[in-house]
Amino acid sequence: MEERTIYRRKLIMLIAGGVLFFFTSMSKMLIPGVLFGELQVSLGYSAATLGTLGAVFMYSYAISQLAIGIFSDRYGGSRLLVGGGSVFAVGMILTALSSSAWLMGFSRGLTALGAGVVFLGLAKLLNDLFPKYFTMSLGIALLVGYLGPAAGGVPITLMAEHANWRVALGVPAAISFLTVCVIVISSRGTFKAVQKGFSLAPLFSILKSRQMWCLFGCSSVIFGGYYAMLTTFGMKCLTDIVGFSTATASTQITVQATLIAINCVLFNFVLMLVKNRRKVMVYGGSICALAGGLLAYLTLKMELPRILISASFILITLPAGFFAIYSTIAKELTSDENVGIAVAVLNFFAFVAIAFSGQIAALLLQKWESVSLKGETGYLYPAAAYEEIFLFLVFLGAFSLVCAFGFPETKDAKTQKEEVQS
Repeated sequence: MEERTIYRRKLIMLIAGGVLFFFTSMSKMLIPGVLFGELQVSLGYSAATLGTLGAVFMYSYAISQLAIGIFSDRYGGSRLLVGGGSVFAVGMILTALSSSAWLMGFSRGLTALGAGVVFLGLAKLLNDLFPKYFTMSLGIALLVGYLGPAAGGVPITLMAEHANWRVALGVPAAISFLTVCVIVISSRGTFKAVQKGFSLAPLFSILKSRQMWCLFGCSSVIFGGYYAMLTTFGMKCLTDIVGFSTATASTQITVQATLIAINCVLFNFVLMLVKNRRKVMVYGGSICALAGGLLAYLTLKMELPRILISASFILITLPAGFFAIYSTIAKELTSDENVGIAVAVLNFFAFVAIAFSGQIAALLLQKWESVSLKGETGYLYPAAAYEEIFLFLVFLGAFSLVCAFGFPETKDAKTQKEEVQS
C-alpha cells in the first residue's frame, strides 16, 4: 500500500480519534456526577453505590494508564485506538442499558479501560504524523479532551430532565459507536508489527525514588479532591446547600471544566511569568486546594453566605489544570529513557486518588442518608454531611502542601543533565 494512502488513513483516524477523545473525557463526569440525582430516583441507588460506580471507573482508568505505559510501545497507535475505542463504545452502550448496579459497574469499568487506551493511541498517532510538532499537537488534543466535560454537563443534564438518563447516556454512546466505525474502516493497512519484549526495570527504578513519591503524593490528591467534587458531590452540594437549580448547578460545573481547558492554554504563559520556577506553581496549586476546602468548611461551620461554596469550588478547580507542571517535573526528576513510564505512573496515582476520594465523599453522604429527606433530585443531604466532606478536602490540600516540600525545584534540571552528558 502506498505511503500516501496510509498517511491519509491515519489522518482520518486521528480526526475521528479526537472526536472519540472528547467523549472519553466527558464520560468521566457522567456517573455519578451530573446524573447523581436521576440514578437515585430512577434506580434507587444509594450514595455509597453511586460512589462505588465512580470509583470503579477511576480505578479501571488508573490500571489502563499503568498497563499502557508499560506495553504501549509494542502495539502502535492504530491498534491501540481501534482496540480502546471499541471497548469504550461497548462500555458506553452497556451503561445506557444497565439497571443492575453490578452490570453498570462492569460497564463503567469497560468504558474506563477503553477511554485510557484511546488517549495513548491518539498520542501515538500524533507522534507518527507530526513528530516535529508533537508537543503543540498534543496540547491541542488535550484541549479538545478537556472540552468534553465542559461541553457535556448542561446538554446531558437537559436530556436527563426532558427525556431520561438512558437517553442522556445513549446519545454520546451512539456517536462514539459511529466514530469507532470510522476508525475501524480507516485502519486497514495502518497496523505496525507487534514488537517483542519489555522490562519492568524502569518502573522499579521510579518507585525507588523518594522524590518521585513526594511528587505523586502532592499531585494525586489535588486531582482527587477536584474530581470527587466534579463527579460525586459537586452537583448535589450546589442544589442541596447553595440552593441552585440543577440547570444552574450544571452550568457552574461546566464553567469549572472550562477553566481546566483554559489552564492548558495558559500554562506556558504563566510559567514564563514565574521565570520557569515549577515549585511556585506547585505551591500555589496546593494552597488553592487547601484554601478551597477550608473556605467551604468555614462557610458551613460559621453559617456564612452559602454562595461562598460556589467560590470555593473555583479554588479547588484551578490547580486541577496543572497536570502539565507535574508531568514536566516527573520528566526532569528521572532519566530520559524512563520519562514515558514516569508520566504513566503519575497518571496512575492521580486516578487512584480520584477513585479513593470519590468513595470517601460518597460514604460520608451515605452516613447521613437515614436522616435525609428524599426529593425530586434524590436525597437532600444536610449541611453536616458536606462539612465532613470539606474537612476531608482540607486534609487533602494540607497533605499536598507537605508533599510539595519533598522534591526540588527542577527548572535547571535539563541544563544540568546536558552538562553531565558533555
